[in-house]
Amino acid sequence: MLTKNQVIITTILNSGISGEGIAKVDGMTLFIPYALVGEKVVAKVVMAKKNFAVARLIEVLTPAEERVRPECKVFTKCGGCQLQHVKYYNQLKIKSANVRDAFRKIAKLDPPVQQCVKSDFTYNYRNKLQLPIGERDGTLVVGFYEEFTHNIVPIEECPLHPEWAAKLIGALKKFMAENDIRPYNEQTGQGVIRHLVARELTGCIMVTLVINCDFLDCTGFAEELKNLFPCFGLYLNVNKEDTNVITGDKYIYVCGERKLKDSYNGLKIEVGPGSFLQVNNSVKDKLYYKVLDQVRSEEQPVCIDAYSGTGILSALMAKHASKAYAIEIVDEAIEDAEHIKKINNLNGKLEIIHGDCSDELPPLLERLKDENTILILDPPRKGCTKAIIKAILKNPPKKIIYISCNPATLARDIGMIMGTLDPDSDVMTPDPSRMNGLYEISLVQPYDMFPQTKHVETVVLMSR
Repeated sequence: MLTKNQVIITTILNSGISGEGIAKVDGMTLFIPYALVGEKVVAKVVMAKKNFAVARLIEVLTPAEERVRPECKVFTKCGGCQLQHVKYYNQLKIKSANVRDAFRKIAKLDPPVQQCVKSDFTYNYRNKLQLPIGERDGTLVVGFYEEFTHNIVPIEECPLHPEWAAKLIGALKKFMAENDIRPYNEQTGQGVIRHLVARELTGCIMVTLVINCDFLDCTGFAEELKNLFPCFGLYLNVNKEDTNVITGDKYIYVCGERKLKDSYNGLKIEVGPGSFLQVNNSVKDKLYYKVLDQVRSEEQPVCIDAYSGTGILSALMAKHASKAYAIEIVDEAIEDAEHIKKINNLNGKLEIIHGDCSDELPPLLERLKDENTILILDPPRKGCTKAIIKAILKNPPKKIIYISCNPATLARDIGMIMGTLDPDSDVMTPDPSRMNGLYEISLVQPYDMFPQTKHVETVVLMSR
Protein backbone atom coordinates (compact mmCIF):
# COMPACT_ATOMS: atom_id res chain seq x y z
CA MET A 1 0.00 0.00 0.00
CA LEU A 2 1.49 3.33 -1.06
CA THR A 3 1.46 6.24 1.38
CA LYS A 4 1.83 9.99 0.95
CA ASN A 5 5.44 11.27 0.80
CA GLN A 6 6.77 7.78 0.06
CA VAL A 7 9.68 7.84 -2.42
CA ILE A 8 9.71 4.93 -4.86
CA ILE A 9 11.69 3.71 -7.87
CA THR A 10 9.54 2.21 -10.61
CA THR A 11 9.24 1.60 -14.35
CA ILE A 12 6.50 3.22 -16.44
CA LEU A 13 4.22 0.68 -18.15
CA ASN A 14 1.66 2.84 -19.94
CA SER A 15 0.50 6.42 -20.55
CA GLY A 16 -2.73 8.07 -19.42
CA ILE A 17 -5.18 10.41 -21.08
CA SER A 18 -3.14 13.46 -20.03
CA GLY A 19 0.14 11.93 -21.20
CA GLU A 20 1.16 11.00 -17.65
CA GLY A 21 3.12 7.82 -16.97
CA ILE A 22 1.33 4.88 -15.37
CA ALA A 23 3.12 2.33 -13.17
CA LYS A 24 2.07 -0.54 -10.92
CA VAL A 25 3.48 -0.54 -7.39
CA ASP A 26 2.35 -2.93 -4.64
CA GLY A 27 -0.70 -3.78 -6.74
CA MET A 28 -1.73 -0.12 -6.99
CA THR A 29 -1.96 2.06 -10.09
CA LEU A 30 0.43 4.99 -9.82
CA PHE A 31 0.12 8.07 -12.04
CA ILE A 32 3.32 10.07 -12.58
CA PRO A 33 3.00 13.23 -14.75
CA TYR A 34 5.85 13.87 -17.22
CA ALA A 35 7.11 10.26 -17.06
CA LEU A 36 7.21 8.22 -20.29
CA VAL A 37 6.58 4.57 -21.09
CA GLY A 38 9.68 2.43 -20.51
CA GLU A 39 11.41 4.94 -18.25
CA LYS A 40 12.84 3.98 -14.88
CA VAL A 41 12.08 6.87 -12.53
CA VAL A 42 12.28 8.11 -8.98
CA ALA A 43 9.01 9.62 -7.79
CA LYS A 44 7.44 10.91 -4.56
CA VAL A 45 3.81 10.09 -3.74
CA VAL A 46 1.75 13.27 -3.32
CA MET A 47 -1.70 11.68 -3.07
CA ALA A 48 -2.66 8.13 -2.06
CA LYS A 49 -6.18 6.72 -2.35
CA LYS A 50 -7.50 3.19 -1.85
CA ASN A 51 -6.94 1.98 -5.41
CA PHE A 52 -4.54 4.50 -6.93
CA ALA A 53 -1.92 7.10 -6.17
CA VAL A 54 -0.34 10.14 -7.80
CA ALA A 55 3.37 10.93 -7.56
CA ARG A 56 5.69 13.79 -8.49
CA LEU A 57 8.55 12.95 -10.82
CA ILE A 58 11.90 13.55 -9.05
CA GLU A 59 14.44 11.98 -11.40
CA VAL A 60 14.53 10.00 -14.63
CA LEU A 61 17.07 7.21 -14.21
CA THR A 62 16.62 5.68 -17.67
CA PRO A 63 15.21 8.20 -20.21
CA ALA A 64 12.96 7.02 -23.02
CA GLU A 65 14.09 7.55 -26.60
CA GLU A 66 11.13 9.86 -27.28
CA ARG A 67 12.04 12.26 -24.44
CA VAL A 68 13.15 15.74 -25.60
CA ARG A 69 14.11 19.00 -23.89
CA PRO A 70 11.05 21.28 -23.43
CA GLU A 71 11.12 24.72 -25.09
CA CYS A 72 9.35 26.54 -22.26
CA LYS A 73 11.06 27.81 -19.09
CA VAL A 74 7.98 27.17 -16.95
CA PHE A 75 6.96 23.80 -18.38
CA THR A 76 5.63 21.56 -15.54
CA LYS A 77 4.84 24.72 -13.50
CA CYS A 78 2.33 26.33 -15.87
CA GLY A 79 -0.79 24.27 -16.52
CA GLY A 80 -0.95 24.99 -20.25
CA CYS A 81 1.18 22.13 -21.63
CA GLN A 82 1.57 18.48 -20.69
CA LEU A 83 3.61 17.00 -23.58
CA GLN A 84 6.52 19.33 -24.36
CA HIS A 85 8.91 16.63 -23.14
CA VAL A 86 7.71 14.18 -25.83
CA LYS A 87 8.91 13.97 -29.45
CA TYR A 88 6.16 15.32 -31.68
CA TYR A 89 5.54 12.06 -33.58
CA ASN A 90 4.96 10.33 -30.25
CA GLN A 91 2.55 13.07 -29.14
CA LEU A 92 0.43 12.16 -32.18
CA LYS A 93 0.52 8.48 -31.23
CA ILE A 94 -0.53 9.27 -27.66
CA LYS A 95 -3.51 11.32 -28.85
CA SER A 96 -4.74 8.68 -31.30
CA ALA A 97 -4.44 6.07 -28.54
CA ASN A 98 -6.39 8.27 -26.12
CA VAL A 99 -9.28 8.59 -28.59
CA ARG A 100 -9.23 4.83 -29.27
CA ASP A 101 -9.17 4.04 -25.54
CA ALA A 102 -12.09 6.39 -24.85
CA PHE A 103 -14.29 4.58 -27.38
CA ARG A 104 -13.31 1.16 -26.04
CA LYS A 105 -13.67 1.95 -22.33
CA ILE A 106 -16.67 4.30 -22.35
CA ALA A 107 -18.81 2.95 -25.21
CA LYS A 108 -17.41 -0.56 -25.88
CA LEU A 109 -16.88 0.46 -29.50
CA ASP A 110 -13.79 -0.18 -31.62
CA PRO A 111 -14.11 2.13 -34.63
CA PRO A 112 -11.26 2.75 -37.12
CA VAL A 113 -9.22 5.46 -35.37
CA GLN A 114 -6.67 7.00 -37.73
CA GLN A 115 -3.27 8.42 -36.88
CA CYS A 116 -3.65 11.95 -35.52
CA VAL A 117 -3.27 14.58 -38.27
CA LYS A 118 -0.24 16.71 -37.46
CA SER A 119 -0.11 20.46 -37.11
CA ASP A 120 2.08 22.35 -39.59
CA PHE A 121 3.49 24.27 -36.64
CA THR A 122 4.23 22.60 -33.31
CA TYR A 123 5.08 25.92 -31.60
CA ASN A 124 3.92 29.52 -32.21
CA TYR A 125 0.64 28.17 -33.59
CA ARG A 126 -1.98 29.74 -31.34
CA ASN A 127 -3.90 32.71 -32.73
CA LYS A 128 -5.55 33.43 -29.36
CA LEU A 129 -4.07 34.56 -26.05
CA GLN A 130 -6.01 34.50 -22.77
CA LEU A 131 -4.14 35.44 -19.58
CA PRO A 132 -5.26 36.11 -15.99
CA ILE A 133 -3.82 39.19 -14.27
CA GLY A 134 -2.99 39.12 -10.58
CA GLU A 135 -0.57 40.03 -7.83
CA ARG A 136 2.03 38.04 -5.90
CA ASP A 137 3.76 39.56 -2.86
CA GLY A 138 2.73 43.00 -4.05
CA THR A 139 4.12 42.46 -7.57
CA LEU A 140 2.02 42.42 -10.74
CA VAL A 141 1.92 38.99 -12.42
CA VAL A 142 0.62 38.10 -15.89
CA GLY A 143 0.65 34.46 -16.86
CA PHE A 144 -1.19 31.15 -16.86
CA TYR A 145 -2.83 29.27 -14.02
CA GLU A 146 -0.88 26.43 -12.48
CA GLU A 147 -2.81 23.23 -13.26
CA PHE A 148 -5.80 22.61 -10.95
CA THR A 149 -5.22 25.92 -9.12
CA HIS A 150 -5.75 29.64 -9.52
CA ASN A 151 -2.12 30.40 -8.72
CA ILE A 152 -0.76 32.46 -11.61
CA VAL A 153 2.59 31.35 -13.02
CA PRO A 154 4.18 34.58 -14.35
CA ILE A 155 5.44 34.57 -17.93
CA GLU A 156 7.09 37.04 -20.29
CA GLU A 157 6.43 34.90 -23.38
CA CYS A 158 4.84 31.59 -24.35
CA PRO A 159 6.31 29.35 -27.07
CA LEU A 160 2.83 28.24 -28.16
CA HIS A 161 2.08 31.82 -29.23
CA PRO A 162 3.77 33.98 -31.89
CA GLU A 163 6.04 36.85 -30.84
CA TRP A 164 3.16 39.33 -30.75
CA ALA A 165 2.06 37.77 -27.45
CA ALA A 166 5.29 38.77 -25.66
CA LYS A 167 4.97 42.33 -27.00
CA LEU A 168 1.40 42.52 -25.76
CA ILE A 169 2.27 41.26 -22.28
CA GLY A 170 5.07 43.82 -22.00
CA ALA A 171 2.80 46.64 -23.16
CA LEU A 172 0.10 45.80 -20.62
CA LYS A 173 2.55 45.55 -17.71
CA LYS A 174 4.08 48.90 -18.67
CA PHE A 175 0.63 50.55 -18.92
CA MET A 176 -0.50 49.21 -15.55
CA ALA A 177 2.75 50.20 -13.81
CA GLU A 178 2.83 53.74 -15.23
CA ASN A 179 -0.82 54.37 -14.33
CA ASP A 180 -0.83 52.55 -10.99
CA ILE A 181 -3.66 50.24 -12.10
CA ARG A 182 -4.22 47.37 -9.68
CA PRO A 183 -4.89 43.84 -10.91
CA TYR A 184 -8.01 41.98 -9.82
CA ASN A 185 -7.82 40.04 -6.55
CA GLU A 186 -10.06 36.95 -6.50
CA GLN A 187 -10.14 36.80 -2.69
CA THR A 188 -11.18 40.41 -2.06
CA GLY A 189 -13.03 41.12 -5.32
CA GLN A 190 -11.01 44.37 -5.57
CA GLY A 191 -8.76 45.54 -8.39
CA VAL A 192 -9.35 46.64 -11.96
CA ILE A 193 -7.96 44.40 -14.72
CA ARG A 194 -8.87 40.69 -14.60
CA HIS A 195 -7.74 39.23 -17.91
CA LEU A 196 -5.91 40.05 -21.11
CA VAL A 197 -7.55 38.45 -24.16
CA ALA A 198 -6.27 38.81 -27.71
CA ARG A 199 -6.65 37.21 -31.12
CA GLU A 200 -4.63 37.64 -34.31
CA LEU A 201 -6.08 37.16 -37.78
CA THR A 202 -4.27 38.02 -41.01
CA GLY A 203 -1.81 40.26 -39.18
CA CYS A 204 -4.36 42.23 -37.16
CA ILE A 205 -4.54 41.97 -33.35
CA MET A 206 -7.87 42.29 -31.53
CA VAL A 207 -7.19 43.07 -27.85
CA THR A 208 -9.70 42.95 -24.99
CA LEU A 209 -9.06 44.03 -21.42
CA VAL A 210 -11.51 42.36 -19.03
CA ILE A 211 -12.20 44.83 -16.23
CA ASN A 212 -13.88 44.76 -12.82
CA CYS A 213 -15.54 48.17 -13.28
CA ASP A 214 -17.78 50.03 -15.71
CA PHE A 215 -15.01 51.78 -17.66
CA LEU A 216 -11.23 52.28 -17.79
CA ASP A 217 -9.31 55.10 -19.45
CA CYS A 218 -6.79 53.08 -21.49
CA THR A 219 -5.48 55.86 -23.75
CA GLY A 220 -1.91 55.03 -22.76
CA PHE A 221 -2.40 51.36 -23.60
CA ALA A 222 -3.89 52.26 -26.98
CA GLU A 223 -0.79 54.35 -27.71
CA GLU A 224 1.44 51.40 -26.84
CA LEU A 225 -0.55 49.16 -29.20
CA LYS A 226 -0.31 51.75 -31.96
CA ASN A 227 3.47 51.74 -31.65
CA LEU A 228 3.68 47.94 -31.66
CA PHE A 229 1.15 46.78 -34.24
CA PRO A 230 0.27 48.20 -37.68
CA CYS A 231 -3.29 46.87 -37.31
CA PHE A 232 -5.14 46.45 -34.01
CA GLY A 233 -8.49 46.89 -32.31
CA LEU A 234 -9.06 47.55 -28.61
CA TYR A 235 -12.11 46.68 -26.53
CA LEU A 236 -13.02 46.62 -22.86
CA ASN A 237 -15.15 43.83 -21.46
CA VAL A 238 -17.01 44.39 -18.19
CA ASN A 239 -17.08 41.45 -15.77
CA LYS A 240 -17.87 42.36 -12.17
CA GLU A 241 -19.17 38.91 -11.21
CA ASP A 242 -17.56 36.55 -8.70
CA THR A 243 -17.09 33.82 -11.27
CA ASN A 244 -14.54 31.71 -13.14
CA VAL A 245 -16.06 32.81 -16.45
CA ILE A 246 -13.50 35.05 -18.13
CA THR A 247 -15.65 37.55 -20.02
CA GLY A 248 -18.92 39.27 -19.23
CA ASP A 249 -21.72 40.17 -21.63
CA LYS A 250 -20.82 43.84 -22.16
CA TYR A 251 -18.12 44.86 -24.68
CA ILE A 252 -17.04 48.51 -25.02
CA TYR A 253 -15.29 49.56 -28.23
CA VAL A 254 -12.27 51.79 -27.54
CA CYS A 255 -10.37 52.32 -30.81
CA GLY A 256 -8.89 50.71 -33.90
CA GLU A 257 -10.51 47.94 -35.94
CA ARG A 258 -14.00 46.92 -34.87
CA LYS A 259 -13.77 43.46 -36.48
CA LEU A 260 -11.14 41.00 -37.62
CA LYS A 261 -11.39 40.23 -41.32
CA ASP A 262 -10.31 37.22 -43.34
CA SER A 263 -11.35 35.11 -46.32
CA TYR A 264 -11.41 31.35 -46.54
CA ASN A 265 -12.36 29.13 -49.46
CA GLY A 266 -14.18 32.03 -51.14
CA LEU A 267 -15.96 33.07 -47.93
CA LYS A 268 -15.61 36.56 -46.44
CA ILE A 269 -15.20 36.48 -42.67
CA GLU A 270 -15.68 39.36 -40.23
CA VAL A 271 -15.84 38.62 -36.50
CA GLY A 272 -15.88 40.57 -33.24
CA PRO A 273 -13.76 40.29 -30.08
CA GLY A 274 -15.90 37.64 -28.39
CA SER A 275 -16.26 35.31 -31.36
CA PHE A 276 -15.17 31.69 -31.25
CA LEU A 277 -12.56 30.65 -33.81
CA GLN A 278 -10.34 27.58 -33.85
CA VAL A 279 -6.96 28.47 -32.30
CA ASN A 280 -4.77 26.70 -34.89
CA ASN A 281 -5.29 27.99 -38.44
CA SER A 282 -3.45 25.23 -40.29
CA VAL A 283 -5.30 22.41 -38.53
CA LYS A 284 -8.62 24.24 -38.81
CA ASP A 285 -8.16 24.32 -42.58
CA LYS A 286 -7.53 20.55 -42.69
CA LEU A 287 -10.53 19.81 -40.48
CA TYR A 288 -12.89 22.06 -42.44
CA TYR A 289 -11.70 20.49 -45.71
CA LYS A 290 -12.68 17.05 -44.37
CA VAL A 291 -16.15 18.29 -43.44
CA LEU A 292 -16.69 20.11 -46.74
CA ASP A 293 -15.51 17.03 -48.63
CA GLN A 294 -18.40 15.10 -47.08
CA VAL A 295 -20.86 17.83 -48.07
CA ARG A 296 -19.57 17.96 -51.64
CA SER A 297 -19.86 14.18 -51.98
CA GLU A 298 -23.64 14.27 -51.56
CA GLU A 299 -26.26 15.23 -54.15
CA GLN A 300 -27.95 18.49 -53.03
CA PRO A 301 -27.69 17.85 -49.28
CA VAL A 302 -29.42 19.85 -46.57
CA CYS A 303 -26.93 20.68 -43.80
CA ILE A 304 -27.60 21.40 -40.15
CA ASP A 305 -24.76 22.99 -38.15
CA ALA A 306 -25.64 22.45 -34.50
CA TYR A 307 -23.71 24.64 -32.04
CA SER A 308 -22.70 26.76 -35.04
CA GLY A 309 -20.91 29.61 -33.22
CA THR A 310 -20.08 32.46 -35.59
CA GLY A 311 -21.44 30.43 -38.50
CA ILE A 312 -18.25 30.15 -40.56
CA LEU A 313 -18.66 26.42 -41.20
CA SER A 314 -22.40 26.91 -41.75
CA ALA A 315 -21.73 29.54 -44.41
CA LEU A 316 -19.11 27.34 -46.10
CA MET A 317 -21.58 24.47 -46.26
CA ALA A 318 -24.32 26.74 -47.58
CA LYS A 319 -22.17 27.37 -50.66
CA HIS A 320 -22.18 23.64 -51.48
CA ALA A 321 -25.58 22.51 -50.15
CA SER A 322 -29.14 23.10 -51.29
CA LYS A 323 -29.64 24.81 -47.91
CA ALA A 324 -27.88 25.07 -44.56
CA TYR A 325 -29.24 25.72 -41.08
CA ALA A 326 -27.17 27.14 -38.22
CA ILE A 327 -28.26 26.80 -34.58
CA GLU A 328 -26.61 28.97 -31.93
CA ILE A 329 -27.61 30.45 -28.55
CA VAL A 330 -24.90 33.09 -27.94
CA ASP A 331 -26.08 36.60 -28.94
CA GLU A 332 -22.76 37.90 -30.26
CA ALA A 333 -22.16 34.72 -32.27
CA ILE A 334 -25.58 35.14 -33.86
CA GLU A 335 -24.74 38.74 -34.79
CA ASP A 336 -21.49 37.60 -36.43
CA ALA A 337 -23.27 34.77 -38.24
CA GLU A 338 -25.93 37.13 -39.61
CA HIS A 339 -23.21 39.54 -40.75
CA ILE A 340 -21.24 36.76 -42.48
CA LYS A 341 -24.44 35.61 -44.15
CA LYS A 342 -25.13 39.14 -45.39
CA ILE A 343 -21.68 39.97 -46.79
CA ASN A 344 -21.56 36.61 -48.60
CA ASN A 345 -25.02 36.96 -50.17
CA LEU A 346 -26.34 33.76 -48.61
CA ASN A 347 -29.96 34.84 -48.15
CA GLY A 348 -32.12 31.87 -49.07
CA LYS A 349 -29.17 29.50 -48.72
CA LEU A 350 -28.48 29.88 -45.00
CA GLU A 351 -31.04 30.08 -42.19
CA ILE A 352 -29.73 31.09 -38.76
CA ILE A 353 -31.74 29.88 -35.77
CA HIS A 354 -31.24 31.70 -32.45
CA GLY A 355 -31.89 29.34 -29.58
CA ASP A 356 -30.84 26.38 -27.47
CA CYS A 357 -29.81 23.43 -29.62
CA SER A 358 -31.72 21.06 -27.33
CA ASP A 359 -34.92 22.97 -28.13
CA GLU A 360 -34.33 23.85 -31.78
CA LEU A 361 -32.74 20.69 -33.24
CA PRO A 362 -35.56 18.16 -32.54
CA PRO A 363 -38.29 19.98 -34.53
CA LEU A 364 -35.82 20.78 -37.32
CA LEU A 365 -34.85 17.11 -37.69
CA GLU A 366 -38.56 16.24 -37.75
CA ARG A 367 -39.20 18.79 -40.51
CA LEU A 368 -36.24 17.58 -42.58
CA LYS A 369 -36.67 13.83 -42.00
CA ASP A 370 -37.32 13.12 -45.69
CA GLU A 371 -34.39 15.23 -46.91
CA ASN A 372 -30.81 14.20 -47.69
CA THR A 373 -29.65 15.64 -44.36
CA ILE A 374 -26.11 16.00 -43.01
CA LEU A 375 -25.96 16.91 -39.32
CA ILE A 376 -22.81 18.55 -37.97
CA LEU A 377 -22.44 18.38 -34.20
CA ASP A 378 -19.75 20.58 -32.65
CA PRO A 379 -20.79 20.89 -28.99
CA PRO A 380 -18.81 22.32 -26.05
CA ARG A 381 -16.59 19.98 -24.00
CA LYS A 382 -19.57 18.65 -22.01
CA GLY A 383 -20.97 17.14 -25.21
CA CYS A 384 -24.57 16.85 -26.40
CA THR A 385 -27.64 16.76 -24.20
CA LYS A 386 -29.75 13.62 -24.10
CA ALA A 387 -32.56 15.58 -25.78
CA ILE A 388 -30.34 15.98 -28.84
CA ILE A 389 -29.35 12.29 -28.85
CA LYS A 390 -32.99 11.23 -28.60
CA ALA A 391 -33.97 13.58 -31.44
CA ILE A 392 -31.28 11.98 -33.63
CA LEU A 393 -32.54 8.48 -32.79
CA LYS A 394 -36.13 9.50 -33.57
CA ASN A 395 -35.33 11.18 -36.92
CA PRO A 396 -31.87 9.96 -37.92
CA PRO A 397 -30.20 12.11 -40.60
CA LYS A 398 -28.38 10.42 -43.47
CA LYS A 399 -24.95 11.47 -42.18
CA ILE A 400 -23.59 12.75 -38.90
CA ILE A 401 -20.29 14.60 -38.63
CA TYR A 402 -19.34 14.97 -34.98
CA ILE A 403 -16.51 17.41 -34.13
CA SER A 404 -15.24 17.21 -30.56
CA CYS A 405 -12.41 18.44 -28.33
CA ASN A 406 -13.22 15.91 -25.59
CA PRO A 407 -12.73 12.18 -26.35
CA ALA A 408 -14.71 11.13 -23.26
CA THR A 409 -17.95 12.96 -24.08
CA LEU A 410 -17.48 12.16 -27.78
CA ALA A 411 -17.33 8.42 -27.02
CA ARG A 412 -20.32 8.71 -24.68
CA ASP A 413 -22.49 10.48 -27.25
CA ILE A 414 -21.50 8.18 -30.13
CA GLY A 415 -22.20 5.22 -27.84
CA MET A 416 -25.75 6.49 -27.25
CA ILE A 417 -26.31 7.03 -30.97
CA MET A 418 -24.97 3.55 -31.80
CA GLY A 419 -26.97 1.96 -28.97
CA THR A 420 -24.22 0.58 -26.71
CA LEU A 421 -25.19 3.21 -24.14
CA ASP A 422 -28.79 3.91 -23.09
CA PRO A 423 -29.81 7.61 -23.27
CA ASP A 424 -32.78 6.84 -20.98
CA SER A 425 -30.52 5.60 -18.19
CA ASP A 426 -28.65 7.66 -15.63
CA VAL A 427 -26.01 4.91 -15.43
CA MET A 428 -23.78 4.85 -18.52
CA THR A 429 -22.95 1.13 -18.61
CA PRO A 430 -21.98 0.04 -22.14
CA ASP A 431 -23.53 -3.10 -23.65
CA PRO A 432 -22.45 -4.05 -27.21
CA SER A 433 -25.48 -6.38 -27.53
CA ARG A 434 -27.73 -3.29 -27.68
CA MET A 435 -26.18 -2.02 -30.96
CA ASN A 436 -29.10 -0.61 -32.97
CA GLY A 437 -27.55 -0.77 -36.46
CA LEU A 438 -28.69 2.75 -37.34
CA TYR A 439 -25.23 3.99 -38.33
CA GLU A 440 -21.87 2.79 -39.48
CA ILE A 441 -18.83 4.68 -38.22
CA SER A 442 -16.72 5.14 -41.34
CA LEU A 443 -13.97 7.31 -39.86
CA VAL A 444 -12.58 8.56 -36.56
CA GLN A 445 -9.93 11.15 -37.38
CA PRO A 446 -8.05 12.94 -34.59
CA TYR A 447 -6.47 16.33 -35.41
CA ASP A 448 -3.67 17.91 -33.40
CA MET A 449 -5.28 21.29 -32.91
CA PHE A 450 -3.27 21.77 -29.69
CA PRO A 451 0.37 20.56 -30.03
CA GLN A 452 2.37 20.15 -26.79
CA THR A 453 -0.85 19.71 -24.79
CA LYS A 454 -3.00 16.72 -23.85
CA HIS A 455 -5.95 18.05 -25.87
CA VAL A 456 -7.08 16.62 -29.21
CA GLU A 457 -9.79 17.56 -31.72
CA THR A 458 -11.59 14.64 -33.37
CA VAL A 459 -13.94 14.26 -36.35
CA VAL A 460 -16.25 11.25 -36.51
CA LEU A 461 -18.11 10.40 -39.72
CA MET A 462 -21.28 8.29 -39.41
CA SER A 463 -23.55 7.16 -42.25
CA ARG A 464 -26.92 5.40 -42.43
